[in-house]
Amino acid sequence: MTFELDHIGVAVESLEKGKGFWEALGLGPMTTEVVPTEKVKVGFFELAGGVRIELLEPTSQDSAIAKFLEKRGPGV
Repeated sequence: MTFELDHIGVAVESLEKGKGFWEALGLGPMTTEVVPTEKVKVGFFELAGGVRIELLEPTSQDSAIAKFLEKRGPGV
C-alpha cells in the first residue's frame, strides 16, 4: 500500500493570525482564494512534492469550518 499526501487543512479564525506560525517555520509566501461553495477563505503554503498546508478561515457563521472552530477551536 502506498500513501501520498495531498494537503493538510488547518481551521483558523483568521488567515492573518494563522499564517504567522507557518511563516516562522520558513514557509511562504501564502496565496489565497475564496471558495464560496464551502464558505471559506483558503490560504495555501506550497511544500515539496506538491503537498500543501491549507489554512481555512470561515466566511460565514454557518460554514463547516465556523462550526469546527466553535466546537474545537483552531486546529487540524
